[in-house]
Amino acid sequence: MDVMKTVENPAFDGLKVSEIQRCFAWIGENIIPATTNNPAQTSYGLKHIMEHWIGIYVTNEQFKRMMIMCGFIPMDERRLNHSYRIKRVQDKKNPMYRVTVKNCNNTIKQGR
Repeated sequence: MDVMKTVENPAFDGLKVSEIQRCFAWIGENIIPATTNNPAQTSYGLKHIMEHWIGIYVTNEQFKRMMIMCGFIPMDERRLNHSYRIKRVQDKKNPMYRVTVKNCNNTIKQGR
């Protein structure tokens, strides 16, 4: 993934390159794919968890775009809040659950 092309995408207006990179890093460190849908964790809820941890505001649409770019295909793109095939993992630092994908880490490291 080319972060500069991401920044030039109107869907990411208002976000700096460093903020986009931090969002992708958070997704890569905290979201793990699963074989079944997890309707309890939607894009809207996940974006709020991410915002809490990294302090960067993103819209639901921006978060959904980032998830797709990291390889998470929504179960139903027609829905306002996407659900994904992801696992729930207890975060030891916080009683909130966190979702947990490793392909985004590789994307960031390779500058794609």
